Amino acid sequence: MDKERFEKLFKQRLIKDITEENIDIVLSGQYGKALDLLKDAEATGLFPALVGPPGVGKTILCRYFASLRAKETKRKSFYWLTMDESIKPSHFIGNFYAYA
Repeated sequence: MDKERFEKLFKQRLIKDITEENIDIVLSGQYGKALDLLKDAEATGLFPALVGPPGVGKTILCRYFASLRAKETKRKSFYWLTMDESIKPSHFIGNFYAYA
């Protein structure tokens, strides 16, 4: 895959302004601790992975964290990549079709 096609596919995952979202989240108990861990991971240069069953709040926590970071850094855009057991390399780099 050429660089231009890769960049085009990657830009499709761009969320332009996360600060426009109104995210309501209760940050008590495990969610508050998870948010603190996300902040610590970022401060140390680590890339955390949130693992758990569907519907427990992983996505909303990440979106909330992204909105906080956008307000702090004035960088309102970010790239969103979802990982699960069905993820394939083609989700990141596209498909290759050989033409006859």
